[in-house]
Amino acid sequence: MILVRHAKPLVDPTIPPAEWDLADGAREAATELGSRLRGTRVLASTERKAIATAEALGLGPVRTSEAFCEVGRPWYDDGDAMARDAQRWFAGERVDGWEPFADAVHRFGSAVDGQSVVVTHGTVMTAWLLSRGVLTEPFAFWRDLRMPDAWELGPTLMRCP
Repeated sequence: MILVRHAKPLVDPTIPPAEWDLADGAREAATELGSRLRGTRVLASTERKAIATAEALGLGPVRTSEAFCEVGRPWYDDGDAMARDAQRWFAGERVDGWEPFADAVHRFGSAVDGQSVVVTHGTVMTAWLLSRGVLTEPFAFWRDLRMPDAWELGPTLMRCP
């Protein structure tokens, strides 16, 4: 299975993040990433930026599932505050306004198919990998994710070239 974090979105705080499209150059970055990936099926979250990334990968038809959507959480104007709350959430603390960790992991895991490329979001992907015992430093993994980024989950977790 290959997990892909969506390409860079065009952030517009006046609309919900699930409706953000991709920023200039992001489709091209996803297309370039897709030239290096192989999968039997392409699955994506129902969020616009994930679907656009999945289509730009050019790997075939895209099926969508709400199971792969980002963790429900409030909007943050302050990136440092968001990062602090993400670190607390990964550590197992309840964070006001955030979807419970176990709920996010369960919905993601219920839709995972081991023979697919899954285009999703950084926080939910990190949470699921943490729940599977693949990550020891989830906050560092999450913080260092690129847009787009791809990771192959096999016997070990490896960043795709």
